[in-house]
Amino acid sequence: MFTLARQFFTAGILLAPLALIAQARIETDAVDAANRYRDLLPVPEKKEKKSDDIPMLYEGELEDSGPQLLLLEAPPHKWFQILCDMQWYATSNVAMVEHNSTFADVAVLTAQGAINAKPINLFGGKLSPILGFRYQNFLYGSVSGSNDLIKDSYVTVDSLNFETFTPYAQLEWRSGPWMAGVGARFSAYLSQDTGKTTYQEWAPSMHVGRSFMVGKSSQFTVDADFTWRLSHSFLPPGISLPPGWFQTDNADRYDIGLNIAYTMVLNDNWIIQPAYRFQFSDYTQASTSRQDYYNILSLTLGYYFNEYFSVRLFGSAEFRNSSDSAISDYQNYNGGIGLMGVLTF
Repeated sequence: MFTLARQFFTAGILLAPLALIAQARIETDAVDAANRYRDLLPVPEKKEKKSDDIPMLYEGELEDSGPQLLLLEAPPHKWFQILCDMQWYATSNVAMVEHNSTFADVAVLTAQGAINAKPINLFGGKLSPILGFRYQNFLYGSVSGSNDLIKDSYVTVDSLNFETFTPYAQLEWRSGPWMAGVGARFSAYLSQDTGKTTYQEWAPSMHVGRSFMVGKSSQFTVDADFTWRLSHSFLPPGISLPPGWFQTDNADRYDIGLNIAYTMVLNDNWIIQPAYRFQFSDYTQASTSRQDYYNILSLTLGYYFNEYFSVRLFGSAEFRNSSDSAISDYQNYNGGIGLMGVLTF
């Protein structure tokens, strides 16, 4: 009985930061996907320059050597990308609990800068090194009520407000329809309510996938990924627990995911994508055996005004089942709008 009580108490202490981590993962994936979709849009065809438009170096040049071809330089490599994204959405289960869920709205600001090195020829494809930094700010209940209490608690919705700071590095390889990559990132989660760090993690990862064209304007993508997460959790200020009740590495785990998506380009500017993700998470340092299973369905409709600006509507449904009785089996529904601006140079 004592062990069970300790498990439930520890789970309650970790509830808020781990729920926020789940929200941050979902919204980060949405921003990354919206940024990648830009590459699927048709590139406007450039008008070919006729030989008649090319000035002759001297009178009679065409008679000597025939029509000349104008050699155009390859476009210069764009080393830098700056991205700013704003999302506002409603969530049905802000604390990711099994019963008595609380509805709230969430505003998410993402600011990101990346250095994109020149691609390297490797194994018949192109290897692209990327180094970047991402900042995110999550604000809860700005419309639905920031002082509303989360059900069955004395915690207000706005006490969940937090920021994340994430430097990252990636190596992305592509060859025709094949893609693969490895990456590493460090994330720090800072509570705006206490001003203290609540959670940190190192996350090396890898993925491999393939896309299949369906007609001229659609593609089907399958991608599998693996992420190892080395965590450090922090107790809230003013709380101390007996030895053995709290493990700072309690959230250490590895995630195995499978992503399936169908992407269609409509009228050159519209993109619609239904997608599904399955994820298995095994917690390696938990006091009892814990494996979580996620099923996530999503639908995104995006309009790209040009290469710089886009707007999107999105919705998702997430379902989690855990083998640990102290962990909530929850369902969560989200829907909202996002605005993105991207500059590459």
